[in-house]
Amino acid sequence: MSKRESNDKDVTVNKIKLIRTAIIAAVILFFLIFVIKKIDAYLDARKKPALSAEKLTEQLVACSDLTTAEIIYNGVVRFEEDGIPLINENSFLMMYSARVKAGIDISQVKVNVTSNKVIVTLPEVTIQDLIIDTDTLEFYDVTTSLFNQTQQSDVVVAVNYAKEDVKQHADIPGLLAKAKEQTEILIRGLLTDTAGDRELIIRYVDEVDDDDDDSTETKK
Repeated sequence: MSKRESNDKDVTVNKIKLIRTAIIAAVILFFLIFVIKKIDAYLDARKKPALSAEKLTEQLVACSDLTTAEIIYNGVVRFEEDGIPLINENSFLMMYSARVKAGIDISQVKVNVTSNKVIVTLPEVTIQDLIIDTDTLEFYDVTTSLFNQTQQSDVVVAVNYAKEDVKQHADIPGLLAKAKEQTEILIRGLLTDTAGDRELIIRYVDEVDDDDDDSTETKK
């Protein structure tokens, strides 16, 4: 073998060694990057505070009924039929003031927690209370003259009539819609900090599809 051929062989061997070293270095580098990412993910997971559906539910269950909207309704009921068991009058007007409250039953809230989401399912908004202020009851005859009633039985019957009048004429759908909106705002405000970097999803039970999968940790 000539000297030139020997030199060419040495150069080829050196190139092969250099390539092999570069490949090994690249493999080691990729491995180190992979390990570092895994370590970072592990540390991030340890830094994330433990969160459970039970913990979130405890924040909400302090009040079993959550009233989020109410209206004051001033009504007038006109009686014109004979035989009404009230005031011993056949034709008269009754004026009253009522307070109507709407909200949700907190005990029916469902909370689901996953690694990246907090899903809160709220029950249907309902009328929680309908109160007739008996101090505001006033009765007028057909000439709009105010007359007094003194019997307790008259007041009881009057309140029942007033409640039916509220249900028929007050803006109950508008009240329920307002309560629904305010409930979501309130629940979001209560749980945002606790949920941390998890996505907070608030929905009502009538918005849940049957095939929704919320099987991860659930607390009712």
